[in-house]
Amino acid sequence: MKSFTLLSFSLCMAILSFAQDKAPIAEDDYYEVFSLRTDTLHVLENDFAYNEHPFKLLQVLPPMHGKIDWDDSLIYLTPNMHFKGADSLKYRILDLENNLMSEMATIYLEVENKSFDTLNTNNIRCRINACGVQFWDMDDVNMFEAPANSGVNAIFSQSLWMGAFDQDDVLHVAGDTYRWGADFFPGPKLDPINYNSEYDINWNRVWMLHQSDIDFHRSHWQDAGYEMIENISEWPAAIVPSYAPFYDMDGDENYMPENGDFPLIKGDQAIYFIFNDDRDEHTQTDGVKLGMEIHAMYYAYNRPADSTLNNTIFASYKIINKSENDYHDYYIGFYNDFDIGCPWDDYVGTDTILNSMYGYNATPIDCSNQYAENYGSLPPAISVTALNFDISSTITFQGWGLVPTTDPQIDTEYYNYLKAIWRDSTHLSYGEQGYGGTGPINFIYPGNPATGAGWSEVSENNEIGDRRGLLSAGPYNLNAGESIELEFALVFARAYTGLNLPNLNSVELLKERIAEIHSFYNESLGEDEIQLPKIEVEIYPNPFSDFITIKSEINSQNHSYSVFNILGEEVVSGTVQNNNQSQINLKKLNKGIYFIRVSDGGNFVTRKIIKN
Repeated sequence: MKSFTLLSFSLCMAILSFAQDKAPIAEDDYYEVFSLRTDTLHVLENDFAYNEHPFKLLQVLPPMHGKIDWDDSLIYLTPNMHFKGADSLKYRILDLENNLMSEMATIYLEVENKSFDTLNTNNIRCRINACGVQFWDMDDVNMFEAPANSGVNAIFSQSLWMGAFDQDDVLHVAGDTYRWGADFFPGPKLDPINYNSEYDINWNRVWMLHQSDIDFHRSHWQDAGYEMIENISEWPAAIVPSYAPFYDMDGDENYMPENGDFPLIKGDQAIYFIFNDDRDEHTQTDGVKLGMEIHAMYYAYNRPADSTLNNTIFASYKIINKSENDYHDYYIGFYNDFDIGCPWDDYVGTDTILNSMYGYNATPIDCSNQYAENYGSLPPAISVTALNFDISSTITFQGWGLVPTTDPQIDTEYYNYLKAIWRDSTHLSYGEQGYGGTGPINFIYPGNPATGAGWSEVSENNEIGDRRGLLSAGPYNLNAGESIELEFALVFARAYTGLNLPNLNSVELLKERIAEIHSFYNESLGEDEIQLPKIEVEIYPNPFSDFITIKSEINSQNHSYSVFNILGEEVVSGTVQNNNQSQINLKKLNKGIYFIRVSDGGNFVTRKIIKN
């Protein structure tokens, strides 16, 4: 009887003990994190085990868009370079005394990322990336929507290529396609000792501004309580004045937006960024670095009444040789993957008169049965149009087919394509698909598919498919410290009427719009649009006591001047009396900082002056 009682007691204690062993609890949590920055997540702070048992991390499942490391108590998370938005990771914990594990907990993540933004001021909506590869997220989503917000895209991606020989005839090449490897990197070219994770985080960004943002800053920078937006206060010129264009209100050659300086952009909306080919080894082309720094701006105009401007994206690339090499036979190319709605039924062509390479649908109806996002019965056409330079060659290639005409694999093949030379070193030739034709030619399909004149994909009745094209310029000489600026436009046209097949009606409309864009650029843009006009004057002494002198190299009798206090109030004004030099009496002003503006009736210059 006694033994039975003891056995029953032991069994009850065991059952009670088992009933008291409970799994630990891992609680869901939320973190705000930043692209490329490694954050430490203290996920166990909200978790617990019963009876104050110790516990640890047992299992961690990574997010879709980042990488992790972890130990017993902490998770170290680094979000991907190109991702922005909501993501999550999951984990379990383990009770170290009873060996029970928790259910999965979820860490909800909001990833901040400044490495891209969207041009969306007109009928085209496109993503611009800091790394230099444009219009897609480096994963599987592209954005060159035309019309905007339609869900249908006309280009998959665009990127920069370049190649040259140095003074020792060593070949240097850089070129990106789909970021399988990388030859270009966000940020300016620096001494290699300054390349680190902090550099990557700080420069993996773009600066998007509307002209209205800048106009508001110009009107209100002196107002009490004015809060400057980040992309004006952190404009790259604030770090180094030469990093980005700006208007220097007080002429001190430093970007000081708190003193009225402001960014200079083109268009009604612009996205600016800096990238280089020097940050790391070239894993796309395996080429030798060139040491180039590129200042790029994509911009657009909001002109609903102007169907041409409202369907055009402009781009400006200033390429600076920051190396110690003098380059010759330097070629620059813009790689474009034309995916006009459905990517599997496209053609390409060249118009040498209009300085353009363009893509268009090979058939009157976009391939609706194969691809949901398509243009249907009215497929458009789109061009890459050189504005301030002459194209030297165009060529198209693909990821499969005849080996010499497929994607390049090594640096010499990338350089060959920049010169309209196939992978096997034979030149692009006239006829068929440009390989094995009747004679060398520098431009692929320069005929007119709409009229049937000349060599085109229509005249050759080519197999339809995906088209990748390269528009190139050169050769140039680019010595150490020199720069070159190339500007181009992406012109979109979708014809709703016409006498030809619908796809060819769009080609005809495209060429009309390209001609209009050339006229607009030559008359209204070019290098001068981004530089506000100034007049050349000297204002001295500065600081001053009672008088300042305004001196000009030209007749200044038609000049007027106004002096403003730091609140923007005009305190003195007048006209310049003498031809080249005039003394202004400012005795009545209190000591402090002022701004003087001198105008010739059209142009003006503003300087900061200090009264002692």
